[in-house]
Amino acid sequence: MMKITGEITIFKNDKGYYSTGISNKLMDGSYENAYLPVQFKKGTELNNKDRIIINNAFLSFYKNQEGKPVYKIVVTDFNKEGDTKEPEVGYDDSDSLPF
Repeated sequence: MMKITGEITIFKNDKGYYSTGISNKLMDGSYENAYLPVQFKKGTELNNKDRIIINNAFLSFYKNQEGKPVYKIVVTDFNKEGDTKEPEVGYDDSDSLPF
């Protein structure tokens, strides 16, 4: 199993399906793009072009109607860019302040 982490942009289509893009720089300096489906836990709601930080994900696939594999990223843990995690319960740094 391949573990995936890092920052990505999520695209959401009108049917509610998620994907992300990857690009390849060509010899002439131009780019070509490809898209991979992205699957989240049930109940996850994101907007088109949301940026997320993947903490844990893996590469999987399903077979399309022609029986060919379609690769997808399955995200099991992430944060939206700009979100901050809550401090751990019981942590109080007021004792370490110099004033």
